[in-house]
Amino acid sequence: MSRKYLLITPTYKRPYMLRQCILNAKNQTYKNFVHSIAIQHDEKINYEKLYDDIVDDRWVIRYYKKPKVHWRRAIHKNHLNALRQIDYEMRKDIDYVVKFDDDDIQKGNYLQDIDNIIQEAPSY
Repeated sequence: MSRKYLLITPTYKRPYMLRQCILNAKNQTYKNFVHSIAIQHDEKINYEKLYDDIVDDRWVIRYYKKPKVHWRRAIHKNHLNALRQIDYEMRKDIDYVVKFDDDDIQKGNYLQDIDNIIQEAPSY
């Protein structure tokens, strides 16, 4: 049985890391996933220019406006809200959710390793 994963990446003002994150996801050996990226939008940065050539239909990219409260609290609050509000239609056929941080470098077999662990785990 092939499980489908939802990768979630919240990001804020780190476009250089976002491109690497997308490439890390794209280079996974396990291909049955959707990658949802919540971008705290900074109008000075043209994100599309950074990733348009590497994304395909597995990527769902959303922009959120910059809040008017303290940035640390806002990032935490908005990213949590973004994670909670990821397309509920998309979740229907998702088996597991994996947080894929924009500053983490995942090896090509990261999702495959997770899937192997889940497959070997006993059912409760």
